[in-house]
Amino acid sequence: MFKIIKIDFYDQFKCITSDCPDNCCDNEWNITIDEKTYELYKTAFGADIDAVISPMVPHVIIKHNGNCPFITEEGLCILHKNLGEQFLSNTCRYYPRFASTYGDTYLETLGMSCPAVARMVVDYDKYILFEEKVHYEVKSELGEKFRRLPIEKAARDYISLFVTGKGKKSIYEDIYQKVSQGKGMPDIDLHGVIEYLNKIFMDNSASKYLTVLFGEKYDEYIKDNRKLFETELILESEYPWFASNFNRIFFFEHFMLESLKEDPLYTCVVLEGAIAWMLFLVAISAVKQQAGVISEDDVINCTYKLMRVIDHDENVLRSIVTASYIG
Repeated sequence: MFKIIKIDFYDQFKCITSDCPDNCCDNEWNITIDEKTYELYKTAFGADIDAVISPMVPHVIIKHNGNCPFITEEGLCILHKNLGEQFLSNTCRYYPRFASTYGDTYLETLGMSCPAVARMVVDYDKYILFEEKVHYEVKSELGEKFRRLPIEKAARDYISLFVTGKGKKSIYEDIYQKVSQGKGMPDIDLHGVIEYLNKIFMDNSASKYLTVLFGEKYDEYIKDNRKLFETELILESEYPWFASNFNRIFFFEHFMLESLKEDPLYTCVVLEGAIAWMLFLVAISAVKQQAGVISEDDVINCTYKLMRVIDHDENVLRSIVTASYIG
């Protein structure tokens, strides 16, 4: 007997391939190739494969000017098109799908760093939930109750707090107080956070997203948190479900993942969620000031670009939190 937890629209996701505005295949991300797929490629292509995939472990696709050598001018994958999905590596086959395991409980989510997923989140017209389904492996298990893990119950309780009509930073402060057993959440220095991101991502592909998201005048939007709150109110009036759902997705996944660590720090997860949301507000505030309005495409672009910065290095938010607030 086991249980699978899925984000509501997990099964509705479909890659938009050549229609994607920012194809993940054409970014300067390191795409790793699992050993089984590498051996499959060697059998199919011989020694020539080492010109496009590093023979050393971990095997990585060797990109040229940031482009995957297997992508056509139309943005389609040659391997998928000519050989079939079975020839894709685990990374290419599953992204932006992510799975994590908690004993007999399996969590399946979608990464908001994908433009298509970001659009699904923006277009979703109700609160996002995480469906759960118990699978019975033998007849004797039928009807047996599957107990929720304490961490899952806590994660569900906390994300239920993200509702329309209340500032999300205020919600994170409430969660922090619960998780820390009464302590107040530290103030977040957004200027310091953005400066730190610019420093560590100065020479890699994440820097282009930072430039687009924050530009050079981001100080104008963070001097007064009330301006960010005003932007949040405008955002919520036009896209009433988005703010809650962005944070529900981010928090549920990261809170669950934290439980897998040897020494979990759940207050760090709360701070990371608050930082991620406030960075989004800075980015969308910059858009609003330039364009005068917040379009759906603006929300989508800010979402996936911010998440690509965060996902580029899964430890980046933790390093900020531990250095500034915990250490």
